[in-house]
Amino acid sequence: KKTEAFAAASGSPIRFGGKFHVPIVEGVRHKEDGVKRVVMISTGTGVGPLVGAAEEALRIPDYPPIDILACYRSRDEVCFAPQLDALAAEHPGRLKWRSVISSEDGGRISASAKNLEHLTAAVAGFKKPGGGIDTHFHLIGNGAMVNEFKAGLVQGGVPEARVTIEMYFNHKAEPDPTAVDAIATTVSAALAKAKAKAPAPVAA
Repeated sequence: KKTEAFAAASGSPIRFGGKFHVPIVEGVRHKEDGVKRVVMISTGTGVGPLVGAAEEALRIPDYPPIDILACYRSRDEVCFAPQLDALAAEHPGRLKWRSVISSEDGGRISASAKNLEHLTAAVAGFKKPGGGIDTHFHLIGNGAMVNEFKAGLVQGGVPEARVTIEMYFNHKAEPDPTAVDAIATTVSAALAKAKAKAPAPVAA
């Protein structure tokens, strides 16, 4: 209990525990499921766990490339930029990141086609030749964003197994149908484009 922990003498051993989500890196079954790309989308301080996950993932030689979309309300709230810049510079081709600042970019990432271009860039070419999706999405932060993006991704053609989530607050937020439709349209268009570019399967 917290009261007992706070009353403990200095130097006393303390064990932390509780109900936790599956760790981000562990939740992306890249070997078992053939995942070739990981897109992580966060709001606010939700980017923090993504930094830790990226650091862990980049220590795994065959872990798929990671694209982080970090969303903030204002430029003053941008955090972990130096750490992400350093990781991207140290691991070119394995980690990319970009920020979306709602007060400067016309609203949150789902608010306009221009903002959703960030998503298009992240998922371009994410369809396997011959069918199937090889991108895994992890959504973390405000429940409004998480619920909208999960619904939009699935509606757009991404299997639910390819979407993992963590919500910090606003858990019961109802997805905005307009935002869901915009996300779904963006994803389905990227899928169709990838399908058109995919080489025809070779006959046996």
